[in-house]
This record gives sequence, structure tokens and C-alpha cells, in this order.
Amino acid sequence: MAGLLTKAAWDVRDAMRTYISSGVIDKPRDFTKKAFTVKPANWRDGDNMKAEINVLPKQAEYFWFLIMGGDRHPQDSGKGAANDFLTWSRRPTGFGGAYAKNFVKKTSHDNREERLARRGARAARHAFATATANTIGPHRDMRWIGRQGYKPATFFGTVQGIEGYWQRPARLTKEQRWAMYGKKVNTFNTRVAAAQRRMDRVGNLNGIKQATRDAYEQSQQGITPRLAHMPWTKPGQQAKLLLAFRSTVPYDARFDYDGVMTSAFNNRVNDAALASSLRYHKGIFQTNAGRYAP
Repeated sequence: MAGLLTKAAWDVRDAMRTYISSGVIDKPRDFTKKAFTVKPANWRDGDNMKAEINVLPKQAEYFWFLIMGGDRHPQDSGKGAANDFLTWSRRPTGFGGAYAKNFVKKTSHDNREERLARRGARAARHAFATATANTIGPHRDMRWIGRQGYKPATFFGTVQGIEGYWQRPARLTKEQRWAMYGKKVNTFNTRVAAAQRRMDRVGNLNGIKQATRDAYEQSQQGITPRLAHMPWTKPGQQAKLLLAFRSTVPYDARFDYDGVMTSAFNNRVNDAALASSLRYHKGIFQTNAGRYAP
């Protein structure tokens, strides 16, 4: 019986490992696969003998939410470090899971470097404006968009109710923006001037294209497009979420611990297996009866 119970416990352990690798856990590591341990049964315990299958304490903290479900909060069982925080990441770890720690560090580092660079750029703009306040003539473009080596950077904030690190949308250079919108501004001004000349001559806009009529009406309403009002963001570009911080992470009870354990145990411990084991050991006993003499 002790041997049968021990073999059943090992069967359960093997079934758990197979189940873990079946896809219920995404790309499990050895840390997860080797979570289950077996304590053999001891025949000397008599009616109290048992074989145990246990989950190592650290892994048990993570398996709890997979088996039982529920919401995990920062610093709950299954946490990482003492300053655990919960995130969603668009770049998950290669072994599955919520996020890659190096990606978190890199994102926060890049954001800190950008904030320092922007602070320096603001100080430079202020100093330049102060130094040239009383001068006449074109001033150097000190805006952030004019910085050398510009690339979409990050910011920390809330967009559409989601707090986290975001990547800024790609921006137009000064040349791209003028090529895209400068002609529109010039065309508008030309059409307004043409409409005004037409009005001065004949008092109406008959014969002017609809676009010219619309431009004239907008000018009368005080709606005048200026290059300063044109967007810097490239068409179709938008902020990309890099890391989102959550107060809780919900877990579904998707790990069928009881089902796998019961099935594996029943395959080993049943009437047929018990009878076979008793016949086998009875034969050994009868063959070696002398060894068991009082």
C-alpha cells in the first residue's frame, strides 16, 4: 500500500508538469515546472501512512491565484519585491507574465532623461529670450521640435483613463510641416484676397469657386488659419501605451488543480490496481515466507 500510494503521488506530480506545459501557463520556466515535490509514504505509519504531493512555498504564492482566482493587489501573496507594482506592458517578458523588468527600468530611465532634456531646453529658451528681448530680427528656433536627433519619446500621464508610460506620437519636422500645411495657408489667403477684389468690383461672389466662397465666409467670421495653429503630429499617429499601472490584476481560476490531481490519482489507485498490487506482494510473501517468520 505504501508503494502504491507513493507511485500515485509521483503520477500526480508528472501529470501536473505535463499540464503546466500544455499551454495553461504561457512559456513556463523550470521555476514553475519544478514546483511540485513528493514525500513518499512510510509503511511503518500503519493506518496513518500517506504519500504527499506539495507545492514549494514561493511557487504556491503564484499558483494560489491561478487555482483560486481573484484580484491580486500590490504586496499580496505572489508579489515580486516589497515595492511590487502591477502593470500591463506592450512588451511582455519572454517567459510570459506581466512585464519584463529590464523594459520597466529602461522606460523609466528614458522618461527621466527626457524630462531633464526638456527642462534644459526650457531654460535655454528662457535665457535666449531674455538675452534678445530688445533686439530686432529673426530669432533662432529654440522649440523642442527643433532639437537635433529628435525621436518620439515618452511621458508619464493619463490618456483615456489609463495611467502609465506612453510613447509620444511621431512629429513632423519644420520642413515637413511647411510642405504639408504651408500651401494651404497661402492658398487660403490668396482666395480671400480674390474674393475681396471680386466684392469690390461687382458686389457679389457669383462665379467664384465654392472653396473661395467658403474661405471668404470664414474670414468674415474671424476664422483665419495660421501656420501656428497647424498640428505638429503626423497624420495617423497617436500615443502608444508602453506601461500601464493598475491597482489590481484579475486572475481567472484556469488551473484545474483538483481535476488533474484526482484523475492522475484514480489512474493509479483503483480496485484493479489495488488487487494487482496485493497479488504481487502476496506472491513475494509466499515465496519468501521464511524471511517473514517471527
